[in-house]
Amino acid sequence: LVQRPKSLSALDFAMKHDHLAFFVAQKTEEHDKPSMADMYTIGVIGKIKEMNRAEDGAVRVLIEGVMRAKSTGIVHEDPFVRVRLEPLPPPLIKKTEKIEALMYSSINQFREIVSMGAPVPLDVLFVILNITDPWVLGDLIASNLDFKIDERQAILEALTVEDKLEVLRQALGRQAQVLRQARKLQAEVGKELDKMQREVFLREQ
Repeated sequence: LVQRPKSLSALDFAMKHDHLAFFVAQKTEEHDKPSMADMYTIGVIGKIKEMNRAEDGAVRVLIEGVMRAKSTGIVHEDPFVRVRLEPLPPPLIKKTEKIEALMYSSINQFREIVSMGAPVPLDVLFVILNITDPWVLGDLIASNLDFKIDERQAILEALTVEDKLEVLRQALGRQAQVLRQARKLQAEVGKELDKMQREVFLREQ
């Protein structure tokens, strides 16, 4: 969802040319007008597939990621920010026992998280559970679970497959812990409600 005037200008420019733009995360949500220092340097070159304007002027954009890239400097900031980019293609992957073990562990953690109620579309779930590419596995899981921005960024910035899967595994572990705690709290609340209902029923009697 895009609302800032400079970002909207950038989208309009991209749509009139090659439909490509550089998408990068903001480090915190504190600044409504962030400087480049408030942004990460590594993001994604994305192809704009669809743009839909809402009545309030905001634009909802559907984007397909093309390649990671690193911002190496600003070209200009008006009417939108244009930066120089260094493409970051994925590394060559040679599957090892360690990579297979990390994939197996990550998929099992992901399966546990989904079983505890994490909302993942069925078609995406099917793809993730059957994927054989360890690099893409990290991207798909990170984009379909409620990870923190810094966790997603660490997965995006990983230099090797081993690093990427290890960061992914840690993020999955935290997510699973949160869901276990939420389930425990729900059970405790349920018991408390049952107790209150019994007391009300006994008083009524």
